Amino acid sequence: MSEDKPAVEQIRRLIATFFEAVEWHWVAHYNVTHPTKRRLRDHRLHGVGGYNNRKTKKGGPSAHAEGRAADIYVDASNGFLKSFGDALFTKITAHADELGVDHVIWNHQIWSTEKPTVRSWDDDPHEDHMHLAFTRAGALKEWPSMEDIVEEAATETKRAHGILD
Repeated sequence: MSEDKPAVEQIRRLIATFFEAVEWHWVAHYNVTHPTKRRLRDHRLHGVGGYNNRKTKKGGPSAHAEGRAADIYVDASNGFLKSFGDALFTKITAHADELGVDHVIWNHQIWSTEKPTVRSWDDDPHEDHMHLAFTRAGALKEWPSMEDIVEEAATETKRAHGILD
């Protein structure tokens, strides 16, 4: 069984550190029994998902099956989580080249190395999570600037929602 590559492990750690609301995503909190009140690490509606041995629609291994993709469980129907998703998407797409990003999909939008511009995406709208895939080379390292990006997106979101001064 494969495991998550360093870039995916890094994004999981940074999200938990700077935007803890993703760890206890409100949908999962109300729809999942938590006997110990602790987050179930692999529940699909909260936290940050990674490795999943699945194929693409064309039959090849997905970025998840290669351990180079993360699903960040923010939800466009929740204003607070949507704000974070929007801020994170904007910052990641602005720095995609330096972060080794292959593509990122969030709330009817996609950016990819193939077409490096933000454009509409309705094939699978990704309204309940952001899909972030790194290139094969990009997945193999942690990115120093990723910490600043996640922290800035979290700070902006918390400040906009009156959580920070």
